[in-house]
Amino acid sequence: MNRSNIEVGLRIKQIRLSLGETMEQFGERFNTSKGTVNNWEKGRNFPNKKNLLEIAQLDKISVDELLYGNILEIARKEINSTINFYKSIGFNYVDFDYISQKVFDEFKKEYSAYTQIFGKTNNHTSFKSLPKLKERVKEEVHAYTRHGQFTILNRLQDKLLPILKFIQDTQHDKRLNDKQKQVLDNTKRTIIELGQNMHAVLSEEFEEPYMMNFFDLSNKR
Repeated sequence: MNRSNIEVGLRIKQIRLSLGETMEQFGERFNTSKGTVNNWEKGRNFPNKKNLLEIAQLDKISVDELLYGNILEIARKEINSTINFYKSIGFNYVDFDYISQKVFDEFKKEYSAYTQIFGKTNNHTSFKSLPKLKERVKEEVHAYTRHGQFTILNRLQDKLLPILKFIQDTQHDKRLNDKQKQVLDNTKRTIIELGQNMHAVLSEEFEEPYMMNFFDLSNKR
């Protein structure tokens, strides 16, 4: 997970302001100068591990949260980022609100459990679970698709198959000139390529082959 020194600095500043302390007063807690505190807050340099822990404890948060931000907000962003990927490749039929809330609630429950065991300031385990959120969203999308929902391939096939069938039935009409036949042939190739590309994307996503009926028809050229 990437860390932004500027954002860490802003969190340190917020902690200092919440205590109602000047930079000088805050620095005295760590036997350091006002200038050093200013550099922390500007993100120019970084507190050592000991000071990071002490700063985090002042706000009753973990060092991870001081470094990366509120874990629940990060989890929500990770989930939404993965969902946006699926939306971008056409999975608009999936109930993403349901999936998002389900995966988030699971993570929140796990976070609460670890916090009760280790305490909020020592809860490092939940941050290690963040990379797994992408896989959980994928599993839920897969499950949603499997449970009787139309896959994007079904939807694509419904749109393309009649057009492809029409082109193949019309392509050899003697009333068409060579230019018109060429237009139909180019359109047919474009449709087939679109279907093959979507087939490849989803097969890679779900790590198993997907079939489209119109491939059989399109191969009879």
